[in-house]
Amino acid sequence: MEMRRRLFAPEVVQTSAMDCGPATLTGLLRGFGIRASYARLRDACATDVDGTSIDAMQDAAQLLGLDVQQVMMPVEHLLSEQAEALPAIVVTRQPGGSTHFVVVWRRHGRLLQVMDPAVGRRWVHAERFLADVYVHEMTIPAAAFNRWARSDAMSGPLRCALAWLGIAPADADAMISAAKAVDGWLGFAALDAAVRQVTVEVRGAALPRRAAAAKVRRLVASPRSIADEHWFARAAEDDHVTIRGAVLVRALGVAADQPSADSLPPDLAAALSHTDPAPVRFLRQRLREIGRWRLAGLSTGAALAAVAVLTEAVAFRALLGDDADPAGLIPLLVGLGAVLLALDGFLVTQAMAVGRRLERNLRAGLMRLLPTLPDRYLRSRPLSDLAERAHRMHRLRELPNQTVEAVRLGVYLALLPVVIGLIDARSAVPAALAATVATGVGLLLLPAQAERELRLRSHVGVVARFYLDALVGLVAIRSHRAESVVEREHDRLLGPWAAAVRAVHRTAVTAELAQAGIGIAFVAWLLAGAAGRVSDPADYLLLAYWAVALPAVGQQLGVLARRYPAYRSVTLRLIEPFATTVESTTGPLRAPVTRPADGSGVEVRLTGVRVVAGGQPVLAVDELTVPAGSQVAVVGRSGSGKSTLVGLLLGWHTPAQGEVRVDGAPLDASAMARLRAATAWVDPEVTVWNTSLAANLTYGSACPDTPPGALLSDDVLADVELGPVVETLGAGLAEPLGEGGGLLSGGEAQRVRLGRARLRRGVRLAILDEPFRGLDRGQRGRLLPRARTWWPGATMIFITHDVTDTLDFPRVLVVDDGQIVEDGDPAVLAQKPESTYRGLLDAAEGAEAQLTGPAWTHVRVSRGTVTIMDRSGSPR
Repeated sequence: MEMRRRLFAPEVVQTSAMDCGPATLTGLLRGFGIRASYARLRDACATDVDGTSIDAMQDAAQLLGLDVQQVMMPVEHLLSEQAEALPAIVVTRQPGGSTHFVVVWRRHGRLLQVMDPAVGRRWVHAERFLADVYVHEMTIPAAAFNRWARSDAMSGPLRCALAWLGIAPADADAMISAAKAVDGWLGFAALDAAVRQVTVEVRGAALPRRAAAAKVRRLVASPRSIADEHWFARAAEDDHVTIRGAVLVRALGVAADQPSADSLPPDLAAALSHTDPAPVRFLRQRLREIGRWRLAGLSTGAALAAVAVLTEAVAFRALLGDDADPAGLIPLLVGLGAVLLALDGFLVTQAMAVGRRLERNLRAGLMRLLPTLPDRYLRSRPLSDLAERAHRMHRLRELPNQTVEAVRLGVYLALLPVVIGLIDARSAVPAALAATVATGVGLLLLPAQAERELRLRSHVGVVARFYLDALVGLVAIRSHRAESVVEREHDRLLGPWAAAVRAVHRTAVTAELAQAGIGIAFVAWLLAGAAGRVSDPADYLLLAYWAVALPAVGQQLGVLARRYPAYRSVTLRLIEPFATTVESTTGPLRAPVTRPADGSGVEVRLTGVRVVAGGQPVLAVDELTVPAGSQVAVVGRSGSGKSTLVGLLLGWHTPAQGEVRVDGAPLDASAMARLRAATAWVDPEVTVWNTSLAANLTYGSACPDTPPGALLSDDVLADVELGPVVETLGAGLAEPLGEGGGLLSGGEAQRVRLGRARLRRGVRLAILDEPFRGLDRGQRGRLLPRARTWWPGATMIFITHDVTDTLDFPRVLVVDDGQIVEDGDPAVLAQKPESTYRGLLDAAEGAEAQLTGPAWTHVRVSRGTVTIMDRSGSPR
């Protein structure tokens, strides 16, 4: 085992609130020199690894080549060197009560170096951190605790705690030996609890150190007098003890045997092979697309502008001399001024043009990229977080202009000591030191500024997500009178955001004050030394002019340098979509699909398929074949795996094991693109756009040169019973439907989705996942037989919770707990009293009987009118 740990923990900031697991794991691996991609580990936590489980973090770290060990210990032992607990992933408790993973990297005196994926690297007082550690409770065999308590893992930190109390080593050894002599677990547990209680009393000045030893002995002799909160282990039933302490995964070093890519799950293997692009390299590649010559011209122009300024200053010095020729120098100065003005205008114009092109290229690239991103990428990221990344892209527009200004100021600052040395050679060294200090102070504080800037950006993303979520759920919030709850949650989020803002400004002000103070001190030293050497007042005045410019130019450079972390954080958050592996295909995504000559649907075959989500198995299919052109119903209780089954055919899930074949060929990315183009899909989650009804119905079906209304007819609208909806809309088919179809009821929006699928052409696979949600029984009874005739010859998979709707299908699959437990003719399965299908039918009939019973008041809502009905179905 080789131990090679960095001094500072690498920073990895989580993308969303659920990503602290992969972010801490990435930071821990990188800290030991194992290059792991955070984006790929994040994807793995959506499939192979449970990113919210400390057990899964341990298993993933071991698979990726790190020697780790999950342990549970008293919270105070985290700070003890004898416990060898650090570095480790530690479970902490957030203000809202939820758990959160952080990496505790090193202890530096009273400070802990913590890599918190929510904010980045931070330095926390040890005692304050211990107050945030999550205390876990677990019952273990008493014998196991007894073995651990008698090992160095317990006695080492205990000796350290006794030494802190001022107890002599000999007395401490005697106390530990006495605890070992006690039969069972109680001896060590009592000594540990007594030491913990006395430590609290000493720190609170309630007990002097000289009395600590005697108090420990009294407490050990009378364990009942020890307060409950100080016990790490307590008695439980059946020779077990209940322990309470910190849960952590400590890293012991790099494992001797490194894993091979073939032995790892695909996403974990990709985490080791993929490299996240660096911000500078990413921006450099994007700027090269604009043109290398333009960038080189801007840099050269900025350097020439700095030289021209100094040339102008030298000309002014010549003008002040005794032998000056004003007639020749004044035109030169005017010419230099004009050249400088034109050069500055050219640089500003070109830099702004480059910035606009950079932003335009990035936005265009993101728009081209979005349709090709894997579905699990979009589903695992908050929409508000992605929107905030795209919005912040405008900050990068300023980057070329800031870069040109930095080059100009850098050249100017580098030339100032040279010019000062031409006036007074002995002042060149102080001038060079002043220039170095002017830039060095800002650069020294740059990591701190970058850390705080990234923390601020993370908090901004959280607050932005809260705004969007609150607006989306506004109706529900007001309906449940939850305004005060939302307000409290908002206040809780704004507190850390405000603290992050203050930290950014505090660091910036500190840097500017330090630069200004040190720069002025060096200038004073330079001018005081030159006063006795430079006798010409004009030379001394010019020397003072250029010397005073040193701290001023340094401060301007410092301001530009402190803006770099903001650009870096924006770029870091923007990189992730561009670094994601897209769904590659061998042909165009919208390639036409040719139906077989016989017009049949697709044949689907699943063999040994296992689907894992969040590290948990969600579906297992040993063997399943759906013949071409067949119609199959799928039933099961909620969460049984029905939608996961069809999600394999839609590309939402990738099998962790096994194979999915369509028409005998593996369902790879190219086959998936072709299958999607030949699929009609209805699901309550399918988006209804804020466009016209006609555009919504023909979405995905209309050709570019075909108006949406040309595909619609009265027969199509009647098929999906949208005629009454068209009549109620003011502009008919041209009426916009509102954001998310907000102007429609749930049932009307579902019929729009059905109509969209009805208009699909070249359909070989129809997937109807709860297609009639929000519709009454009569509508379902009319629409289902029609839907089964809309795509002649196509393979149909029909998923529903209404089991009675499947009785007319020739075949039904019953899914339970992620497995297909029954497969057959529904009429035959319904006759078997012991079958799961019969049980589902009985449950449905029982629910129907309860709803029609006298305990319920029946209300009919029709065209905005509410009518109370009696038991016979007539209005009261």
